[in-house]
Amino acid sequence: MALLNLKIPEQQFEIVRDRIGFILADEIAAQALIAPATPELDATVFLERFVPFDKTDIPCLNVTFASGSYGNEDAKNSTGTYKYNIDVYAKAKSTTTDGGDKLATIKLHRLLGIVRAILESPQYMTLAFPRPSLNRVTVVDIAIEQPQNTQDGSSVIMGRVTFDVSVCEGVQLLTGQDIGGYKTEVKMNETDKGYQFSNIVIP
Repeated sequence: MALLNLKIPEQQFEIVRDRIGFILADEIAAQALIAPATPELDATVFLERFVPFDKTDIPCLNVTFASGSYGNEDAKNSTGTYKYNIDVYAKAKSTTTDGGDKLATIKLHRLLGIVRAILESPQYMTLAFPRPSLNRVTVVDIAIEQPQNTQDGSSVIMGRVTFDVSVCEGVQLLTGQDIGGYKTEVKMNETDKGYQFSNIVIP
């Protein structure tokens, strides 16, 4: 028989995951329009996608929840440090002056830089949640995977931004109930070693 009779709400790591995706989708679309416009950098943002990306999906980002660890725990709250991976994909074809590998890498670096700048902006210190919702947000590192050439001559490359968010995670506490029918009597005696409880009676 279930003991929890309250609906468990969305956890903070779920809410933060969605907010990261929303912020990146909104800001990257805006960056692509700021003069001089760069529509080739208007990347589609996906959330928790594990289906392989087709060349028609690129440029794109994929925000995934990677892991969480906890500390400062008590009966009500704990501090959750959550790790999110933001995978960024870029592609390019060779031109008469430059190879597709170079062009794809330059596009990737630009997108990675945009993602890092957005997430580390003072505007998003709390990911647009009201203060003091979050303890800390940190871009941990950027890594680039081995590039690949596709059959149509396009060069595809992927990089990953690792982003940590520290937030208070809580639980719904049980409602206390009075215990009836019990009475306790306690006497306190003074000894040469301090006060001592004695004659505890629980009828």
